[in-house]
Amino acid sequence: MRISVIIVFSMLCAPSVLAQRADSDGHSHVIYREKDASGIVRFTDQPRSPEAERHFLRHALRIAFNEESGPVEEVRHLPFIEIASPRHDEAVRDNQGSMVVQTTVSNAEKKHFATDLFLDESWIATSADGRFELQNLDRGTHRLRAELKAADGTLLATSESVTFHLLRYTIPALK
Repeated sequence: MRISVIIVFSMLCAPSVLAQRADSDGHSHVIYREKDASGIVRFTDQPRSPEAERHFLRHALRIAFNEESGPVEEVRHLPFIEIASPRHDEAVRDNQGSMVVQTTVSNAEKKHFATDLFLDESWIATSADGRFELQNLDRGTHRLRAELKAADGTLLATSESVTFHLLRYTIPALK
């Protein structure tokens, strides 16, 4: 199984994937960037549509791996965490500065992990169920990040950062 995965992977990543090109400006490889109907961006060695953007690379893309690397299928089973609420760039309105943050986890058993939440790169809380109730937040723009940790404290996964904007009234200063 490992040999067949290595052979297939090698064929996919062979230098022929990046078309050789001797350009006068020193670029030696060309790839194409395309966005499909569902918005997914793909890079290929051959354009599939007339809208494909051509990009030149000075050096070939090389992917190296060692014998200890597992089959590609194992990557799909790694734990994954994301911040489900609030969404990226969402405006949250709460005059008390309160909000709920909800994370979701894939490919991990609930009894074997905890979630740490970071607000503006500072740790604020740990939760076993991925739900956090934040109180008295300052108004303005903030950034959230979550980390999934095993029972022994080992970091299993980190979410992408989510930026949100807390809208909260202020009391004008007396003149």
